[in-house]
Amino acid sequence: MRNRSLSAIRSLAVTLWLASSVTAADEAPLQIQIADPRPYGYVVGDVLRRSIHVDAPRPWSITSESLPKAGRIDQWLELRDAHLETRAEVRNTTYDLTLTYQLLNSPESLKILALPRVALRFGNGAASLAQDIPQLLFTAAPLSVSYATADPGLGDIRPDRPPLLIATRPLVARLTMYGGGIAAILLYFAYVRFGAALKARGELPFSKAYRALGRLTQGSVDEDVIRTALRRVHRAFDETAGTTLFAEEMDAFFTSKSRFDKLRSPTEQFFRWSRRVFFEDGRLPEDLTLEALISLCKQGRDLERRIT
Repeated sequence: MRNRSLSAIRSLAVTLWLASSVTAADEAPLQIQIADPRPYGYVVGDVLRRSIHVDAPRPWSITSESLPKAGRIDQWLELRDAHLETRAEVRNTTYDLTLTYQLLNSPESLKILALPRVALRFGNGAASLAQDIPQLLFTAAPLSVSYATADPGLGDIRPDRPPLLIATRPLVARLTMYGGGIAAILLYFAYVRFGAALKARGELPFSKAYRALGRLTQGSVDEDVIRTALRRVHRAFDETAGTTLFAEEMDAFFTSKSRFDKLRSPTEQFFRWSRRVFFEDGRLPEDLTLEALISLCKQGRDLERRIT
């Protein structure tokens, strides 16, 4: 009779313990979120990561014995790391478990593999609760294959996809505008730097005389034209000397304007022509031509440009 009573008590205790375990398990609303890697496109050496986020109400906590251990799983996979981060909050505990797997071998053809099931266990001191993380199927491919598929158009290696074209018309227009602006600025500075000097060189006495004599060649050349050319060359000498220049003053002229010393001989000839035409018989010497006067002005122009 006594033995029967003890057995009844034991049975009642076991029943109450099981009931309390079930009740405790039911009162543990674990919230689990799983972030899985893509299920395709892996070759030997690639790494796959599964992230498991668990919100466990207190006093429930994960048991360290249920965490997977790093190591070789099978001929294809190795668990390189099982990293667990724990954050205690007001009413619950948050667990972030990151499982890092690596593919160790290369299949001969496309093969379906699986990340293993993970059985996590939680306890509250009086009861325990198991939570399974299902396996994840994925495909692994060899490093090189003779063909990808038998479907038409997909078996051969295709060339790289060309890059998308960029609309360059706005860029070209902008660069053209910038280039025009820079060119205008450079032209302005060139004018400021060299324009005044070039203009001044064009206003020099022999330069003006050379242009004036050049215009005389456009019509018929007679004695009046020669006399006009003589006067124009006289003006060039006067403007260069800064006063009216006479034949008797040539030595002083070449002393003060030594750069024109190369013109001494043709200048002396010019003044002999001028004296005969304007102060003697007025006849034109046979060697007095418009071309000779133009040549004298050209030499003077070249010399005066060198001294500026």
